[in-house]
Amino acid sequence: MKLILLDVLFIILLASTTFCQEDVKTYDCEYYSMSYSLLNNKLGGEFIEYYKDGTKSVQGKYLDNQRIGDWSFWDASGNLVLKRKYVNNFVFEQLYPQLQLDESLKLLDGCKYSPEKNEQDYYSYRHIRENSVLYSKKVICNVLATENLEWFPNGEFLQVLKDNKASDDFLVFAIFESYKSGLMQIDDFDNLKLIAFKFTEEYVFDRDVQMMESRIIFICPVFKNTTTGEVSDQNWFYFPKLVPYFAKMKTQLTNDDFAISNLSDIFFFQNFSKQICGEYQLTSDYLGLIDIETDFYKDAASNTNKYQDENFRILFEIIHVENKLIISNYSRL
Repeated sequence: MKLILLDVLFIILLASTTFCQEDVKTYDCEYYSMSYSLLNNKLGGEFIEYYKDGTKSVQGKYLDNQRIGDWSFWDASGNLVLKRKYVNNFVFEQLYPQLQLDESLKLLDGCKYSPEKNEQDYYSYRHIRENSVLYSKKVICNVLATENLEWFPNGEFLQVLKDNKASDDFLVFAIFESYKSGLMQIDDFDNLKLIAFKFTEEYVFDRDVQMMESRIIFICPVFKNTTTGEVSDQNWFYFPKLVPYFAKMKTQLTNDDFAISNLSDIFFFQNFSKQICGEYQLTSDYLGLIDIETDFYKDAASNTNKYQDENFRILFEIIHVENKLIISNYSRL
C-alpha cells in the first residue's frame, strides 16, 4: 500500500513539475540569436543572447517581462564587461566592475533612476534629455482581454468613460491623420464589452540611466457590442491623461517586487501579455500610422498568430539593441 501511495505521489509531482516547466524557445537572425522562455505569454525564466559566432553575449532571467536577479554581459572576445543584479527593469545594482570612477564616468556606475509613486498612487514618466537618447523606436501594440483575464477591466472602465465623457482628459485624437482632438465617439454604452486595448508606445534607450524604457503614448479601448457583434475601436486617448483614473482601479494581480496594486502600475511595468503589431516613424510630411484591422477583433482568438512574426522580430531587436548599447558603453572603461 505504501508503495502505491509513493508511486501516486511521484506521478503527481512529475505532472506538476512538467506543468511548471518554462516554454524554452530560440530566435535566430543574421546578427544574433537568443534562447528565451515564455510564461503566460510573458517573458519569464532564463534568457541568453549569443553573438553571430555562437559565443554568449548576455545571460539573465525575466519575470513578467522584467529583468530580475543577476545579469552578465560579455564582449565579442568573451570578456565579462558587466554584471548587474536587477530588482526590475528600472532598479539594479552593479556587481562588476567595482571601479572608482571619476566624474566623467559616474553615469555608468549603477542605477540612476528608481521610480516612485506620487500622492495619487501612480508612477509618472520622468523627463528624458533629448541629447541623451541613443535609440528610439515607435510601435503599435495589442493587448487582448482573453490573455489578461486576471486584471482586465470592463464595467469599471466603461463607467469611467460614461462619467467623464465631457472631460478634457478624455478627448480623442485622430492619430492616423493630423492628431486633431475631439469629443469621445461613444453615444451608447449599453451592451458594450471591453475586449482589448491597443496602444502606441515608444522605446527609448537613455544614456543617463543606461536602460531601455517603454512609454505608452496613446491608448484605444476596443469594444464589442454583445448584441450586434460590431467592433468599435476609434477612440484614441492620450495615455498620460488616463493614468490617474487607472490608478483608482485596484487589481488582484499583485507583485511585491514591482509594487503593483492598480491598473496604472500594470501599464507602467508592462506586466501583461501583449503583441507588437508593427513599427512606425513620424516625419513632418507623414502622419499616417499602421493600424490593427477591426476584423482582427471579430475572432481574435483565431487571429493571434497574424502578427506573431512581427512581434518577435521587433521585440528581440529592442532587447538586442539595449544589450548591445550596455556592452559597448562598459567595454570602453
